[in-house]
Amino acid sequence: MLVLNNDESVVDDFYDQIIALKKPILIKNFLNTAEFQQLLTEKECQMTADYGRGAVPFLYLYFDNAVIRNYLFNLLLIKNLVANKNTQFRDKMRFWQHKKGNISHFHYDQRSTDLLNICISGSKKWLLLPPEAPLKCVPFYNIALPLQKSVKEQALEITMQAGDLLYIPRNWFHRVETLENNTQNINIIFNDLADSKMQPREQELAALRNLLLPNYVYGDDIKALNVEIKSVTKHRIGKRLLIELLPFILLVTIMLSII
Repeated sequence: MLVLNNDESVVDDFYDQIIALKKPILIKNFLNTAEFQQLLTEKECQMTADYGRGAVPFLYLYFDNAVIRNYLFNLLLIKNLVANKNTQFRDKMRFWQHKKGNISHFHYDQRSTDLLNICISGSKKWLLLPPEAPLKCVPFYNIALPLQKSVKEQALEITMQAGDLLYIPRNWFHRVETLENNTQNINIIFNDLADSKMQPREQELAALRNLLLPNYVYGDDIKALNVEIKSVTKHRIGKRLLIELLPFILLVTIMLSII
């Protein structure tokens, strides 16, 4: 796990050295938190949620604020990434706010997006596992099932504090524990247009939805990913469907045997 201080040597080649290689990295002291908190106190910077999950302290909300976006997107590292022909950024960001002790269990982000997570207050402990980690997930969903200790013990561990930036590559599993009250983070979401690699399970589930749902569009409708999804054979789709349905089939079988 790379942990670096924010300097020009990181900024200049961030796409080629980090994004293209899909390496998670923590950059210390990336954000001037005092300056950013002052920005948040200004009336025009109030975050109005487009939609979200949960009540305050909420799991997350999506928002789009021009002042906040311009401030973050003009930080040199992000500015360089936005200008890179291989990246496509969303206008909407995600804002997170949690109390001490909140845990987001192992999961990967759907839609095959890359994330820049910036801590603006408090601290969090992260455990990260690569896409090929053999974690079993809830059927048809992106959250890992519990009691997979032997796999989780192999995770990379980092603690991020206010001002730090964490890059989470596409399809990487992560578990997040909040270490302080009023811990706040912002996610900046983007696609790496040059990378067509998908986690096989995510690719197969996308192909299954594409087969069953009319007008289905995967994620941000990225050409390279669409090609990969369409390349999935019906044999693989059928096998994936069976794997995902197997827990339900076993449950029904057990219940029928009891009756």
